[in-house]
Amino acid sequence: MKVAVIGAAGRMGRWFTHYFTEKKMETTIYDIDTKHAEETAAAYNAHLAKDLNSAVADADLVIVSVPISATSGIVSQVLETAKRGAIVAEITSFKQSILPSLKQEKRRDVKLLSIHPMFGHGAKSLSGHRIVVVPLRDVEEETDVTRRLFPEAEVILASAEAHDSAMATVLSLTHFTNLAFAAALPESGIEKIRQLSGTSFNMQMTLAESILQDDPEFLAALQIDGKYTPVLIGRMVQAAEELLVLIKGKNKDELASKIRSLQKKMKKDPQFEKAYKKMYDIMGILLER
Repeated sequence: MKVAVIGAAGRMGRWFTHYFTEKKMETTIYDIDTKHAEETAAAYNAHLAKDLNSAVADADLVIVSVPISATSGIVSQVLETAKRGAIVAEITSFKQSILPSLKQEKRRDVKLLSIHPMFGHGAKSLSGHRIVVVPLRDVEEETDVTRRLFPEAEVILASAEAHDSAMATVLSLTHFTNLAFAAALPESGIEKIRQLSGTSFNMQMTLAESILQDDPEFLAALQIDGKYTPVLIGRMVQAAEELLVLIKGKNKDELASKIRSLQKKMKKDPQFEKAYKKMYDIMGILLER
């Protein structure tokens, strides 16, 4: 199979380039960021195309890994050149804004996929990871094609609405929490705080710092491009303000009552009772390195 990765200078584009070259597939890449595209091609022994059309003209599979705002336009350009029978897959984090244009694409001799890899560029393999398929034309065919392309992954199905609603929590809320945590830290003295820190802080710092190593435009898009994100973040901010009122008012009884309510809520998660042990298991791994 011949593969083309569009947006290969980005972190996920680079990941897919590595994935397919590791499988000994002939892989061609293209990115407007020519400097980093050259570095990616050299790192993984991939072919570097001079333009988009030459990258996809002979490809059996085209992975489109570009910002959400550019995805529809790039997919349309790819479909102008893609050969008959090719698979064209886009991997954006939110689907509702781009799905109407994808569904209107008229080429029926190309398999169009809308998928979302539920892992980051640091994943060593697909084992234990999920890929979400958001149906466009033929649910069974699109799911089957995704399973054949990524046999190590667990492939799950979701509507665009269900997917984007979940991503507001899974991605936007999680990232916002860590952005706010980082913003609240003092401008100096982190080294001293680290010396005095315990398990919970180290876990939180590890998560926040790993998130902040990602591309700022991508992190911003996770907050701005999701349809359901503003309402969810608003709820979090309101909850924080309510907790702050209790803290400032030194209302320990009411705060404890609120915490008990939160414990009851979180215990609905089947993983709740395992969380504390998991935290120390993870910290044990981190401390070994």
